[in-house]
Amino acid sequence: PLEVLEDDSLLDHAARWETAQLQALGYPELVDFTELGEDLTPKRAAVLGDDPRLAEVAEADDLIQRALKGWEIWACALLEGDDQDLRGFYDRRERTYAHYVERYYRGSWEEALRAWWATK
Repeated sequence: PLEVLEDDSLLDHAARWETAQLQALGYPELVDFTELGEDLTPKRAAVLGDDPRLAEVAEADDLIQRALKGWEIWACALLEGDDQDLRGFYDRRERTYAHYVERYYRGSWEEALRAWWATK
């Protein structure tokens, strides 16, 4: 849901922002740090981003509200027949991910994902 903010530092995995979102959206039971340890490398802990123990619900609440506002603006524009902002967003995001596609995609997204993880 934070993709709409176009801030790639917020797009983590099992890290600060994903953890904060889970907690803010009412799923704290899905967050368990007991086995986390100090080694937060992707191969050991699957953490891609900041330490998930830094997650703060208040920060996530703010980000989620900002993202929802973005989605609301797009939905209202689409209802009025204006898709320019949304098309612009998709064009920018496609350019952002072009390097990943060029480097890893060889006909299978599953293989691309495995190739990418092998670099972590």
